[in-house]
Amino acid sequence: MHNLLRYIRMNKKKLIKVALILAFLIILLQVLNYLTSRKNAVEYNNDYSNIQNETNGTIKSDKSAVSGKKVSTKEIKEVGNLINSFVDFCNEGKIEDAYELLSQQCKEVFYENINTFKNDYYRKVFNGENRTYTVENWTGDTYIVKFTEDLLATGKVTSDSSFTDYITIIEENNKKKLNINSFVGKKEIN
Repeated sequence: MHNLLRYIRMNKKKLIKVALILAFLIILLQVLNYLTSRKNAVEYNNDYSNIQNETNGTIKSDKSAVSGKKVSTKEIKEVGNLINSFVDFCNEGKIEDAYELLSQQCKEVFYENINTFKNDYYRKVFNGENRTYTVENWTGDTYIVKFTEDLLATGKVTSDSSFTDYITIIEENNKKKLNINSFVGKKEIN
């Protein structure tokens, strides 16, 4: 113990220099780490806000609620625009245009004709009123879409003023189409 104290007293200046250099390096690493994480956060927020601006602020999250995987910016824009078109057509009462955005399989299984679509889906969700909505990726090509009444127009908030649907995006004849009413798709099994 005496040897250690003697060594410390004899090399006091050298030990202080080493401690100061180590402290400086640790502080420098912490500052650089903070700056890079801050830069990454700013870039992520800018990308996400650009997506929200381009899709009328309807995208709730760009990460899958189930797997946590991030959805590409291009895909988010395409999905946001497709769902936005569908909701806009329904809000404007353009039921035929909204019906054309549905996939053939969805039409075969649920909505054989436009009247079925109008009675079973349009009246249930929209009923001639404007709806606002949010989109969140559930998993893969399936998205949770929450429709709510326009709170500013109605002034009321009730649990029956909202409707949640799982919408799956599929490619049909090189075009993106919607499977609505929680319909994912059908597959023939031998």
